[in-house]
Amino acid sequence: MVLNPFDTFQFSHTHDLTGTMVTSSAPLFVISGSNCINTLYLPNQGYGDGNPFMEMILPTDQLDSLYVIPDIAKYQWSTVRVLSVNATSITFRNASSVIKKSLRPREHIDFQHQKISYIQASDNIIVTVYPQYVLTGYLDSFMMTIHGVNQFLAECHFAVPSMSFDSYISIAVRSSDIGGFILDDHPLRLKIFSA
Repeated sequence: MVLNPFDTFQFSHTHDLTGTMVTSSAPLFVISGSNCINTLYLPNQGYGDGNPFMEMILPTDQLDSLYVIPDIAKYQWSTVRVLSVNATSITFRNASSVIKKSLRPREHIDFQHQKISYIQASDNIIVTVYPQYVLTGYLDSFMMTIHGVNQFLAECHFAVPSMSFDSYISIAVRSSDIGGFILDDHPLRLKIFSA
């Protein structure tokens, strides 16, 4: 198809589109997701919940082979989806297990994530995390693209919602570098923030 400058095109399917490849003759961006994911269903209580999952997808030249999935505040566990671009071997590590798998091109695999997980691959991969619905406190599920270690920068700026919400920052860094953080032009004080 031909798109003119600033045109958008959307297509959908009733099945999982994971592994779909989009190529173009000029730069573009892709947003992927679902309008409603059934994140919680309690049949005995007659209660269900659905959330939209939408996320911008990284271009293949911004992918990596090493990822750190941080602890996500308030969520006890998440699903991590790993998608291969080419055939690759991956190693998934967390506090309790090491899992090794081989993936064909555009094949994906899901892992359960708690606290901190690490993924090493023999080729570039796409990593997305889906923190699960939390019944106590009613925290919704969401979708988040994880950036690889080689995409890390030495300076990051971020925005958070209004002050009516608690705010959390998850930072992945080598243990030896924890003492060097500057937050709002002041050294990070571990008495205020937990490492």
